[in-house]
Amino acid sequence: MLLKRWLDERDIVLRGFQSSQLKRFLNVEVEHCPVDINVRLDNELDQLSHNEIIDYVIKQLIKANKQHCVSIGYKAGESVGAEYYCEASSFQVNVLKSSEWRILHESMGSPLFIDLLINYKGCMPHDSTFIQLFGPLDEVPSNKNSRNSQTFRLRNLLRFRQKLSPIPETPLQLIRIMLVRGSEFDPNLEKARELCNRIYYKHSRCKYMYIYDSICSPKRERCSDNFDYALEKKKVVKFVLVICDTIFPLELFGDKFNKRMAFKNISKFLLSSKEDSFSVNDFANRIKLNSITWLRNNPQTGNRPCNKQEFRLKQNVFFHFIEWLFKTFLRNLVASFFYVVERASSSEILYYDPRVWRKISKPYADSLFSKTFAKMQATNPNPSCQKSILRILPKKHDFRPIAASASRDIHFILDMMARLRPTSKILQDLRPDFLKISPSQIPKTVYTFKQKLLRHHECLPQVYAIKFDIKNCFDSLPRQKILQCCQKILPERTFFLSSSYNYNETPNRLYSTQKLFTDVNLSSDRTPDGLIHRNKVTKLNRTALLEIIKESLDQPLVSKAGTYQRKIGVFQGHSLSSTFCDVVYDQLVLEYFANILDDENSLLMRFADDFLILSTSWTTIDDVRKRASLGFPDYNAFTNKDKTIAHHNSQTFELMYCGVSINLQELTTSRISTDFPISNLPPFYSEKLFSKLLTLFRFRVSPKIIFYNPPEAQWKTVQCAWDNIMLLLKKNKVRKFPVKRFCKDCNEYLRSLNIEGSLQI
Repeated sequence: MLLKRWLDERDIVLRGFQSSQLKRFLNVEVEHCPVDINVRLDNELDQLSHNEIIDYVIKQLIKANKQHCVSIGYKAGESVGAEYYCEASSFQVNVLKSSEWRILHESMGSPLFIDLLINYKGCMPHDSTFIQLFGPLDEVPSNKNSRNSQTFRLRNLLRFRQKLSPIPETPLQLIRIMLVRGSEFDPNLEKARELCNRIYYKHSRCKYMYIYDSICSPKRERCSDNFDYALEKKKVVKFVLVICDTIFPLELFGDKFNKRMAFKNISKFLLSSKEDSFSVNDFANRIKLNSITWLRNNPQTGNRPCNKQEFRLKQNVFFHFIEWLFKTFLRNLVASFFYVVERASSSEILYYDPRVWRKISKPYADSLFSKTFAKMQATNPNPSCQKSILRILPKKHDFRPIAASASRDIHFILDMMARLRPTSKILQDLRPDFLKISPSQIPKTVYTFKQKLLRHHECLPQVYAIKFDIKNCFDSLPRQKILQCCQKILPERTFFLSSSYNYNETPNRLYSTQKLFTDVNLSSDRTPDGLIHRNKVTKLNRTALLEIIKESLDQPLVSKAGTYQRKIGVFQGHSLSSTFCDVVYDQLVLEYFANILDDENSLLMRFADDFLILSTSWTTIDDVRKRASLGFPDYNAFTNKDKTIAHHNSQTFELMYCGVSINLQELTTSRISTDFPISNLPPFYSEKLFSKLLTLFRFRVSPKIIFYNPPEAQWKTVQCAWDNIMLLLKKNKVRKFPVKRFCKDCNEYLRSLNIEGSLQI
């Protein structure tokens, strides 16, 4: 080929690549153009400039309607006043029109350059990835509906309140639901149909309520808090396993070993947290299909080993049974006998007897509806006004109301993307920068405060602290105050919000530009380096923003008794609720604590409704304590007196604030939280699990925590993260996990952060 010979004969530097390196990323085996393009005569092409040649290639690719990297994102112009246009800035086209590629074009000539762009694939390195610059796009086949990609989550029970029978009404329905479609006629599943008839018979004879009362009888005595009223999880597991043992014959699982493995997985599923997820392979692990006789083919085949196709058919039937067992049977059984709810501010799931839950939650619900809600005469006809349903979560001595959208259809998602999220982003950007803080910024904020004190004092002075939070902050926010505060910070101007999707990943990958194409974020303070997909600009003026805010405040609540509207406060769980809380409490801080903000020897931090004030003056702390005890009547904000902590002796005290431990004596921070986002791991090792735990370790030992502390505090955070992961592996009994390799990778990460010391097994 001419192009291949040209690359062999020349040594051209291209963005750091020599020709030999360039050929590593070019498919030099392609000999025929896959796209039918009518190329002009050479003399006509020579009259076009470099940029015009690229535009010409794009135009021809659009006309040919071919999936190509250079033209991806471009569309034929109809009403935009152009022959073709791109919805966003195309990174590939911008790079190809640069001076380096212009020099290459002049050296090659237009015919060879067009041949290069159309027939070959070229990639450019970016960080740890490679971005395709030109060439045809290959479709990567993926099975989105594969069973391994389907997940089972206990959180799916949180909103399921229907009391349905775990077993269908007739044996025929059980056969159709439990097994694959058409199994009622499959001659190879005759034994399975016999088992279904036996299961239905045992189900009809099973005394469910007798078993429930004998195992999970509710507590008669008065408990000290709401959590004590919950049933012991081991009793819930025992009840479910007794029911399974009663109605499922041993032949359903094949042998005692398979049955023990299945019951173990059921126990693990019921004991999992809200954030845990499981795949079909997790539940089918260690179960021997050859022991399950009803999965075997026609008895005429004898006991010969099954071939690969027969094994896949057996596996498919068994996986379908597993899906039915965990997604339908367990869901209906648990929802019929227990009220399942998660703890407030936690991922732990609790099981209550429905009668006990009704007894402890009804007084709170009645009080909430009478004080907070007003019944609407008619349902709001505005289709853009999203409706919510109320969920009540238990706290130790109280409850927390959470509003969840009553509809999760495409209209709700579009409304979120088009109106609610841009509004939240604009309001957050208008907040004063010195009042914005997140838990990850606490170490840096404390470190900056420490350096400021050292500049004004010869040594670090004694620091006093007070911590308090607002009681029921979302339910107590005055609606009129929300409007006033939003009107105060919203200027009379039009806002243009540019949004995009970032994608970044550590392993070396060659990303298909058919999915991610428009631009590369080479340097940004707010977003990580990575590929940006489809920029979108949203235009909103002050009037439109205030209208969206009013609609959000008027969001109705749907219940069995009718449709209600809030008289005070906002729904916790709504898209704008946390933003409203930030905007209102910013004004509260500016009004009541302006003197602390101006004091060089004091620091105020607020995250949501949690306040923390550090100061070298005990008088300042005592004044804040007195103010907090009186509350803030103008904002209908009153503190939890039992959670208010004022400390005046920093010699022996470490303060916990938003999961970060603050040493008041040295003003250092460490992260010693044991609350992990996952509590259950698969019982076998996989690269996915290894990567997941390594990412978790890096998150716990992030530079935002490490860089602002001395070595002692750094190692305290490191050791805590390591111990928690090792405890997680031990608790879940993960087999064949390469602890030595994991320790080595963690130590390499620590060395990259210049942390002294190394982890030991």
